[in-house]
Amino acid sequence: MLLYGYFPSDPRVRKEVRTLIEDENNHIRIVCLKADDTTENFPRTKTISLIQKNNPIKRQRIFGLLSFWLLTTIFLLRQKSGYIIHSHDLTALPPIILPSLLKKAKFVIYDSHEFFPEAAHCELGSIFGIFFLILEKICMKFVDFIIGISPPQKKLTTHRYKKPFLLIPNYPSKKIVTKLYLQEKIEFPKNRINIISHGVIRRSREYFTLIDTMKLLKDNKDIHLILIGDGPDFDDLVVYTNEMDLKSVTFTGRLPFNHWQFIILVNILFSLYPL
Repeated sequence: MLLYGYFPSDPRVRKEVRTLIEDENNHIRIVCLKADDTTENFPRTKTISLIQKNNPIKRQRIFGLLSFWLLTTIFLLRQKSGYIIHSHDLTALPPIILPSLLKKAKFVIYDSHEFFPEAAHCELGSIFGIFFLILEKICMKFVDFIIGISPPQKKLTTHRYKKPFLLIPNYPSKKIVTKLYLQEKIEFPKNRINIISHGVIRRSREYFTLIDTMKLLKDNKDIHLILIGDGPDFDDLVVYTNEMDLKSVTFTGRLPFNHWQFIILVNILFSLYPL
């Protein structure tokens, strides 16, 4: 598995690894930037961390992405032939090219977490959008199977690339949700309106705009915002919130994996729709 990120903090990657290791014949190597401090024990799974103390990779910079592509390609070329590559998102897809051309990889799976070229167009501009679209088209010539997150993505991607497509949504299975419901609940006041947001906290996701909105609602004591998760802009957001002296915002940070980041949402859902 190739991941331009951190394992096991990415819940989608974690979920797929759990599924794959149910088959005892599967042995997984996860090539990523770095293993998170909060690790989980996955049998027959090894994490290959590309970040070393003397060779840091800045994830938010183009040089960091190019370094990841180069180091990952070298790693794949050094492996024995006949392996399956499972690339998570377009940021991890280019390293499949050389191993595929040299017949090192037997099968290539592209796990597309989003409409990446379209997202790049919106976030970075049309030039980057066109670049990543061309890059995706080139890489797709070496992809055997696509995994996606939504029916619209399946419709667009299969039309664009004519490849077999498997839909795996990001929301948890009923089995996982049922197990979560049996855990200790996180309590929250029920006599107010609780607005809950969870995920990686970064400026591009408009968290600071959300805090500005809460400032406008500062005099309304019945509305409370709960932010679940951390990220590169977490500390700045906390400082920004404290400067406004907002008592109506709660930061939980990243919750332990045994609760998952959406357990509060699960509690609400089960209160409305019990099994």
